[in-house]
Amino acid sequence: DKYCTAGTKEYKEVAFYLYVQYQLHKQLKEAVEYAHAKGVAIKGDIPIGVNRNSVETWMYPELFDRNGQAGAPPDDFSKTGQNWGFPIYNWENMAKDNYQWWKLRFENMAEYFDAYRVDHILGFFRIFRIPSGDTLGLMGQFAPSMPLTAEEIRNYGIDFRPKEDCEPVISENYLDEVFGGEKEYIISKFLVREGDRFHLKPSVNTQAKVAALHIEDTPERVAFLKFGLMLLSCQTLFIQDYKEKGKYHPRIAVQESNAFRLLDYKEKEKMNRLYAYY
Repeated sequence: DKYCTAGTKEYKEVAFYLYVQYQLHKQLKEAVEYAHAKGVAIKGDIPIGVNRNSVETWMYPELFDRNGQAGAPPDDFSKTGQNWGFPIYNWENMAKDNYQWWKLRFENMAEYFDAYRVDHILGFFRIFRIPSGDTLGLMGQFAPSMPLTAEEIRNYGIDFRPKEDCEPVISENYLDEVFGGEKEYIISKFLVREGDRFHLKPSVNTQAKVAALHIEDTPERVAFLKFGLMLLSCQTLFIQDYKEKGKYHPRIAVQESNAFRLLDYKEKEKMNRLYAYY
């Protein structure tokens, strides 16, 4: 009511979008009626997700997991995965009223479309969830999925240490590989050395912090440095399950991580067996 009442400071900006959406509704209805008059049916596209700042997430926050975002794991097209940015659903809460929100969504779309295509329909059953603090898709996990206990991991002969194995493994060679001539700058500004390993300073220990980082330089250099810093945070063997404490997932595409590359031959073999089982 506050946003939609004339005279409040927010109203002018909100009213602009109300007006645009109303005109869109009118124009789309006119187009559909014209098509129907010519004997043409209209098939509409319904994406699986909604925008993080959409009316849905404002009106029904309990139906969304706002601490996670949907995306896709790494593949041949994107080695760091994809991050689509929209929140995933809280299906348990949706089930409480027999999925009324989805029914309303389809009813609303029926004003314009005679048939639907649901984009990424697999998302009704499983989706790749990336924590909201991450930009790259490498730190995601499937939801729902079956995470592993520490005992299950150790049953594969892996000397699993939850704290260490869920932390990024950053070596000097890897810094050379990622940053080249910028390595010393990165070490001096953003890393803490501990023996032959490095740790990210608190100012850059999440990808969201890196994205918000202010670096005075050319856009190309800033993008290069930020992407490299984001990569550093992904160099882990395991990630913690987002729901169940004490349960873990091998990092997706773990064989590409610096943590995996620094294992010896036998340790790599064990991780590969676990990864294939998982």
